[in-house]
Amino acid sequence: MSPQVPRLTRPPGGPTIGLMSFIGTTIRRPATACGLLAACALLACCSRGTGPTTAQAGSKRVVSFSPAITQMMFDMGLGEQVVGVTRFCELPAGVERPRVGDALSFNSEAILAVRPDVILTQTAAAKFQGVLDVDSHVKVVPMSIESLSDIPAAMLKIGQELGCEKVARRKADAFSQAVQAVEQRVRLLPRKRTIFVMGTDRPTAAGEGTFVADMIAAAGGVNVGAAISGQTIWRPAQIEAVIAARPDVLICQVSPGREEAAKAYWMRWKDIPAATAGQVYIVSDPDWSIPGPHLARLLPKLSAMIHGKPASSTGVSPVQRTTKTGEAETGEAETGEAETGEAGEAEAEEKEEEAPRGGTPLALMGGTPLALMGGTPMPRPEGHNS
Repeated sequence: MSPQVPRLTRPPGGPTIGLMSFIGTTIRRPATACGLLAACALLACCSRGTGPTTAQAGSKRVVSFSPAITQMMFDMGLGEQVVGVTRFCELPAGVERPRVGDALSFNSEAILAVRPDVILTQTAAAKFQGVLDVDSHVKVVPMSIESLSDIPAAMLKIGQELGCEKVARRKADAFSQAVQAVEQRVRLLPRKRTIFVMGTDRPTAAGEGTFVADMIAAAGGVNVGAAISGQTIWRPAQIEAVIAARPDVLICQVSPGREEAAKAYWMRWKDIPAATAGQVYIVSDPDWSIPGPHLARLLPKLSAMIHGKPASSTGVSPVQRTTKTGEAETGEAETGEAETGEAGEAEAEEKEEEAPRGGTPLALMGGTPLALMGGTPMPRPEGHNS
């Protein structure tokens, strides 16, 4: 019978204990797991507030177990409280934080090692039971962030948990107002049939109930991805299904460097109205697939794509490469996207042959990309290496 993991109580003070070399070791034997978890708990009890990543005095130490929540934390000016993130979280330029696992490779020891007070996550709280068994003082706060309206709600939840309600309200209101401003501008324009896919010959389409579907509606489109049959809100879409959906506008997300090949791929399907009309847009900014505050700056660009406004006046190009700009305020700020022209057909075909076939998102859990569950980024199609 395996020994039980002791539940430890933090003493009010004590000597600082350095990080042990075993942290992050793969656990194979139950007895070893118990010993390591107990040692991690002892470290958490005795050295809170010390170590390589220290939150500001008096503030709560936060593990952000979601790329979306991490983006919100830094956007709200709470980055100093973040002491651990998933290995797929995008951090501002020059910022580093310990990577404590993800939804597919959960690591209780790594989480305990950064001594969190709070774990903010999109996964079920039960996922962290191993952490709670060792350190009952850790609070797990699960959030659902799937729709566009869930984003400001999550900001308010973070503010409530961390005692910064005013900042949270200001950021949440700014996000909602940015969305409403776009909705107001397009309310009298014709609503075009629009589809958002990830990848090329085996794409995944955003169905109803996704934040991308909400963005399409806010930007003045009709999400025809919802018409593609499937049991999940993010659904595999055969090329025949995309053709049958007859989108007037097609937006495809790929990894940086795959833009021209993706453009050439979709433009050759002349049965798709978007290809015939030249309204195929390729995006590679990872923010398109993270349900966070940065979507507010992408929504005007989506509206420009749907309504076909000239690139010279909107900053939108049928093919876009993206450079990260670090933190961005909500609103219509520039995103640092550099426009590229269309490559020659032969060059584009050569690039497509070099790209891995498929382009389906890394993994889906219950139909929802793991980025929404906390841990894995949404789709990095076309051979992205995280």
